[in-house]
Amino acid sequence: MSSSRPTVPRVAWCLLLLAAALPQALAATGDAGGAAAPVQDLERLKLDVIAVDSTARRLEESILYPAPARLTIDVSDGVPGLLLHEVTVTLDNDPPVHYVCDNRAAQALTHGGLQRVLEYNIAPGTHHLHAEFSATLGDSPPSAAPVTGTFDQSFEKARGEPLLLELALAKDDRWSAPAFNLHYWTAAP
Repeated sequence: MSSSRPTVPRVAWCLLLLAAALPQALAATGDAGGAAAPVQDLERLKLDVIAVDSTARRLEESILYPAPARLTIDVSDGVPGLLLHEVTVTLDNDPPVHYVCDNRAAQALTHGGLQRVLEYNIAPGTHHLHAEFSATLGDSPPSAAPVTGTFDQSFEKARGEPLLLELALAKDDRWSAPAFNLHYWTAAP
């Protein structure tokens, strides 16, 4: 499973880049360019660190989760006014993966965001996906019971291709209960 926390090597590379560029930024403070030059240098340094982190993240993911075996599961929330709080995903007989949405993430999901909840290496063939969710209506009192639901479905993983699945929380109509729908996505070449 992929973690949203940077790994130690990636953080170490970013800190190394920062340490290497810091003396240049500090030396620029003594120049006649005034205070604007060090600020610009630090901003440029921040952008460089972000770029290095992004490259390191892509490299790490390609090594840990090679495309032919990769399964990625994201969650979305398309139900207006519903704030997703928890999602539990179980793949085949593996231990469940539990994801807790903070308030910021729940709000982002209601505005078209996606949240990665699972990344695995799996063999080609038929697999079973079980998911559970807990959510609340945005205007409900704190004592209100949560809105919950479960999802069970099998899916097919093709040989040699990554598989991207989206568990999209939606309602069929105004009176139906929210439920997950499974969407298949293809990876960009």
